Amino acid sequence: MDNGFIHICKTGGTTLNETALGSQQTQRLNHITAAEAREDEISRHFFLYTIMRNPYDKLVSCFNSSEHQLSDPPEDLTFKEYVRYITGNSDRGEMTHKHWMPQCWWIKDKEGHVIVDYIGHTETLMESINELARILEMPNRLEELHRSNSSDWWENTHYSQHYDKECKEMAEKYYAEDIEFLKVKFEER
Repeated sequence: MDNGFIHICKTGGTTLNETALGSQQTQRLNHITAAEAREDEISRHFFLYTIMRNPYDKLVSCFNSSEHQLSDPPEDLTFKEYVRYITGNSDRGEMTHKHWMPQCWWIKDKEGHVIVDYIGHTETLMESINELARILEMPNRLEELHRSNSSDWWENTHYSQHYDKECKEMAEKYYAEDIEFLKVKFEER
């Protein structure tokens, strides 16, 4: 089965690509949207799949790697300043960096229809990888989950520790479509 992975930034896609379904059978459509893949002559009819993540958690992960996304970040950029910066560019028609772009923009067409065939979840990544391996009839070489592209900082803090009321409200407004689509509730810890 011809298939393509829509790699949404900071959702576990590097782990999936490098250790799980990393196969020549899978087209790595890195950092292009499903709409872009469906417009491409080669990948138009592929089975497209992706991984999505709790947007509150994803935003903290983006901040952790923000040096890769901001052209000239302030030296001591706080999480609140980061959230304020990225949520200030919220019109779908405007250019926004793909690292913090709402995830629904990756998987829907202009009319708002989901155009990927499978959505896995970072929070249950191993189960998603197993399901994809079954669907795609590909061997799953992964017995244990090893995160790629992460840090101890990410591993040892819960996303809620980084939010105050204002940050939470900005994130909820910017990622409203993702929060509703994924049926996410903000967890306090």
